[in-house]
Amino acid sequence: MAHTAQRISEHLMSTWQFLSGEARPFSPWPVEAAPPYLAHGFYLPIDIQGTGTHCGVAVLLCHDDALAAATHMLGLAPADLSEADVNDACSEVCNVLSASAFPELSESNHLSIGLPVALDAAAYADTHRSSRLAAAYQSQHAGKALYVMVYEPIVPVTA
Repeated sequence: MAHTAQRISEHLMSTWQFLSGEARPFSPWPVEAAPPYLAHGFYLPIDIQGTGTHCGVAVLLCHDDALAAATHMLGLAPADLSEADVNDACSEVCNVLSASAFPELSESNHLSIGLPVALDAAAYADTHRSSRLAAAYQSQHAGKALYVMVYEPIVPVTA
């Protein structure tokens, strides 16, 4: 069953609201352009079993979005969060948003899903350069930004 960009955007919106407590829209981002690196980057490696295809979903969050997710998930005030708390929350955001971003893959294939991996700016740039961006979505609101990108295939470069 083919999923439209609108349906995926709606699913990302409801998932982000669940993760952060904040409702805001998502829209497609042009696959010809790399979204800018933000304060927090993670990718989730996905292998399609039996095909040798390595895919992945990358998530980039500005620091304010990372704090919003961490405070909502952990029930702590921003001042009480450690950097490890914020990174753990971002890792979970990547994990959960990934399911919203690749519904066609998850419905029609046996997947082997890895654990989220942190991406710094250099690793993100190298990964983007060596992989094919199949789909991307953005959410920008009140000076905050969040990007979700599906790479197929992905050639990850980690920090």
